[in-house]
Amino acid sequence: ALIRSVGRGLLSGAGRLMVLAPCRRGVEFVLMFLSALLGRGGGSGWDTAGQNRALARHAQPKDNMIILDVGANDGRWIADVDKQFRRYRPHYHAFECAPYCFENFERNTRDISELKLVRKAVSDRAGSMTLYLPDTGSGLASLHERHDTSVRAHEYGTLEVETVDLDSYIEANGITQVDVLKIDVEGHEVSVLEGARRALKEHRIAAIMFEFGSANINSRTFFGDFWNLFDALSYDLHVVLPGGGTYKIDRYRDELEYFRGASNYIATRRPSNAAGVAAAAA
Repeated sequence: ALIRSVGRGLLSGAGRLMVLAPCRRGVEFVLMFLSALLGRGGGSGWDTAGQNRALARHAQPKDNMIILDVGANDGRWIADVDKQFRRYRPHYHAFECAPYCFENFERNTRDISELKLVRKAVSDRAGSMTLYLPDTGSGLASLHERHDTSVRAHEYGTLEVETVDLDSYIEANGITQVDVLKIDVEGHEVSVLEGARRALKEHRIAAIMFEFGSANINSRTFFGDFWNLFDALSYDLHVVLPGGGTYKIDRYRDELEYFRGASNYIATRRPSNAAGVAAAAA
C-alpha cells in the first residue's frame, strides 16, 4: 500500500511536468532508448552487424547452405551476411521487384558467386499486386499503401509486379531445406509466411529473420499474428537485441505490439523438430 501511494504521488507530480514540450521530448527519448535496449525498435539500422551475428548463431550453418532473401533491396544485406557464412559456400536466392534496386544489387553482390536474383515480389500466392514505390528510391517500397508517420512525407508511385509464393518456388527449384529465410518486405511478412506454410509445417526452413514495426500498421498485421503462426507450427521466437544478443519469447504479451521503427526477430524450429528433420535428411 505504501509503495502504491508513493508511486501515485510521484506519477501525479511528474505528470504535471508533461505539459512542457521539452519534458515530453526528453521522456520520449528515454522511452525510445530503453525500448531499443529490449529489442523494440532496435532493428531500424542501429546495429546490422549485431543482427547478422545473432542470425549466425541461430542458423546452424552447414556447407552449401541455402539462404533466401525476400526483399533483397540493393543487395547489401547479402553482402554483409556473406561475411558470416562465406566459409560454408552458401547459395543465395534473392527476391526483389523494385526496378531501381537492380543496378545497385548487381554492384553490391558482384563478389557473390552462387546467387540467383528473382525479379518478383513474394506473397501468399502467384499472381500480381500493386507495389508502392517511394520517390527517394529507398527500401521503403511496399505492397501496402503507406501511411505510417515516419514515411508519409514521401511521394509514392505505383507499379504492377508479378508475385510468387515460396512453397511453389522451393518445389520448382528442388530445394529440400532452407537454412535461412530473411524477410524484409515492409508489412507484407505474414503473407510471405503464409505462402511458405507447407515448408514451415514440414520444418524445412531452419531459421527465419523478419521485421515487425510501423510498416505493419498499413497491412493491419499484429505481432500476435506472427506468434500464432509460428507457435502452431512449432517454431520458437527470439528477440534480437542491440549488440547481437537474443532472448526467447516465452509467451505472447500485449507489449510485443510495438509499432515504432522496426524490431528484429528470429524464428527457429523447436529442438525436437530440428532433430527430426536432420534425421530424415540423413
